[in-house]
Amino acid sequence: MNIWRRESGFTLLELLIGLALLGLILALMFGGLRLGIKSWDAGSVASDEGARIRVFEGFIRRQLNEVYPYFWKPADSQTLAFLGAPDVIHYVGFLPGGGGRRNGFYLLSLAVERKDRIQRLVLKSLPLSPETRDFSGMQGAEKTVLASGSIAEGVEELVFGYFGAETEQSEPKWLTRWDDTKRLPQLVRLQVKLATGQEWPELVVALRVTGDERE
Repeated sequence: MNIWRRESGFTLLELLIGLALLGLILALMFGGLRLGIKSWDAGSVASDEGARIRVFEGFIRRQLNEVYPYFWKPADSQTLAFLGAPDVIHYVGFLPGGGGRRNGFYLLSLAVERKDRIQRLVLKSLPLSPETRDFSGMQGAEKTVLASGSIAEGVEELVFGYFGAETEQSEPKWLTRWDDTKRLPQLVRLQVKLATGQEWPELVVALRVTGDERE
């Protein structure tokens, strides 16, 4: 009697099934790997973007902390060298990284400019001379772009606000302009609106010096 014995090994069907399962496992593994890489990249981009925003905000905060309540000469003019609008702040202070008080006062402007349908924030600086009576000379001042590249990309709107009392008798509140020629605002706010709808944390800076000081 012939007895059929099955030889050791896999049949063609078993081999095909095994290859199919192996392909499915590899596909799942590589799919998970790609997802992990994308998640890592997204987290890395968000982390880098957050770091750039913190550097940018830190610079703005330090710069506004250097606002000085300077009065135009002659001293009896009683006119404070500070003007605030939704798109620009004119003030007197010290140039960041420029030696501070050793190099004297500068006329400074934080201004919102539009270029290629994108708003950007620039710092303008001009050495203050005793003959200076207003901010009209800022048109030809040296300019430094603060919000550029990935920080400025997609920025739809940059708006300054000012917190303080309009008169000595009124309660302080947020204002779109600051025209008081005697006092600085208590707070300055920078609001950023992104075209993507992403929230940018509101930046509020308390000015270190307020009141009726003179150089």
